[in-house]
Amino acid sequence: MRLFFAVWLDVDTLTAVEGVQERLLAISAGRPMVPETMHLTLSFVGDIDEAQSADRLADLVRIGEQIQLPAFLFHINKISCFEKSKVAWAGTKNVPGELIALQSAIDGMVGQAGFPRDPRPFRPHITLIRNLPAPLEMMSTQDIIWPISAFSLVKVNQSGVGLPYEILHVWPLTAGR
Repeated sequence: MRLFFAVWLDVDTLTAVEGVQERLLAISAGRPMVPETMHLTLSFVGDIDEAQSADRLADLVRIGEQIQLPAFLFHINKISCFEKSKVAWAGTKNVPGELIALQSAIDGMVGQAGFPRDPRPFRPHITLIRNLPAPLEMMSTQDIIWPISAFSLVKVNQSGVGLPYEILHVWPLTAGR
């Protein structure tokens, strides 16, 4: 079982990001992400041994329950690509401190619980298009304000049938400070 923590786009933000994806597809080719799968990964947990899955899943649920951080706004205003993996993505020019705090808290607890950690630095992004034929220049987009008020534990559907992700748990972030 492959798992990760993420923030899922709300309906209004998803609609706006789909518009960015459509405009990007008009100037480039590639495989667009299915809108219902668009998210921002906070911490990739990886594969859990099926024999230990119930206990390890319970560990991850406890981690989610311990997070007590405020909701915040994320400004989507940048389009770029990961050249090596040929992925176009949307992100922000200024990563909010609240997002860094959320990601650091989750990732730190995941590591303390004995799960292997991704050594790469956190690069908050929403994947828009895979299999780009050529790299894209970084560009700005109209500011999309994404209110982030919850985070999720997600399972990767490895069967190849249906949507590729299943949201297992959702935890709210606190309103205000």
